[in-house]
Amino acid sequence: MTTCNASGNKLTDGTSNITLGGDLITSGAYATTITATGTTNITIPTSGTLSNGTLAVTNVTGTSAAMTANNAYVANNAALVTLALPTTGAVGDVVEICGAGAGGWAVSQAASQYIRFASGGSTLSTTVGVGGSIASTTAADCITLKCIVINNGWEASDMVGNITVV
Repeated sequence: MTTCNASGNKLTDGTSNITLGGDLITSGAYATTITATGTTNITIPTSGTLSNGTLAVTNVTGTSAAMTANNAYVANNAALVTLALPTTGAVGDVVEICGAGAGGWAVSQAASQYIRFASGGSTLSTTVGVGGSIASTTAADCITLKCIVINNGWEASDMVGNITVV
């Protein structure tokens, strides 16, 4: 085991690696506890915010909205709610959509965008560009879309219900 030395606000073992035996617990204004229940690797970004896995939720009561990456949307209208795919997305970004209103929901695409599905050992895809879309078939259908190609390619996962693919 390596002995670490505190130096100012840094904890270092001289190699930029710190090996801990057990849990990591910090105290103070921003107390944190990290508990590993098995072999665990954590990658900390060099900038930005580390997410706690919770997406901000927007209750869409109108008939259309432009989605932004890393948000969840509830389509909540008696008429169809059309949600536009985010125009910018980094690989790994997600959007979640769930229906609550009787009208259901549809996801529209911009030029060059597409949504890919894995189904029964084959891959389906929407028509590339503004002619492609997906839509719920019942009011309670839900789907998660993950960006797989910067700005343009999205992949469907965690589907509830039957989704119409155009």
